[in-house]
Amino acid sequence: MIEVILALDKHIPFLEEIELEAASKISFEDLPEHLRSEAIPRDILKTAQMEGLLLVASENGNTPIGFAVAKRVESYLHLLEIDVLPRIQRRGIGSMLLDSMIRIAFQHDCQWVSLTTFSHLPWNAPWYDKMGFEKIQTKDMPDFLINILVQEKELGLNPNLRVAMRKRIKIETS
Repeated sequence: MIEVILALDKHIPFLEEIELEAASKISFEDLPEHLRSEAIPRDILKTAQMEGLLLVASENGNTPIGFAVAKRVESYLHLLEIDVLPRIQRRGIGSMLLDSMIRIAFQHDCQWVSLTTFSHLPWNAPWYDKMGFEKIQTKDMPDFLINILVQEKELGLNPNLRVAMRKRIKIETS
């Protein structure tokens, strides 16, 4: 049985391997070589864990097989990463992680869940689109997302293949 839980300290050492294995599915044209060996720094994972924003998926309570990490920015819960080991993808684990993050966003009183992703890879923007996310036009994009896209370009990602997306969680009330 696969379960999604808040990450514990013992899970964090496994997350880099999951992220790097998932990145190996992406072509060199999309993900430059210098980014293929980089993972989210442990201090960011640890901070997210302390804030209840780091989830792991495991099978029968064993070693993590996937994870999701986010940070709170303004009225958004911004997904930094969702990864599942390639050998067990397409079993709904990513959906379970995303659904759990959406519940966390609701509990944290966020209005939106956001992310940046590749526009053309089937397991990226098209998948998020199926999950109810919409591409954000630049004119409607919050500054923090514009800044993330600029940083991604500076790291060598093709800006023509990157998009920011969001899903409304709560309607703002005044």
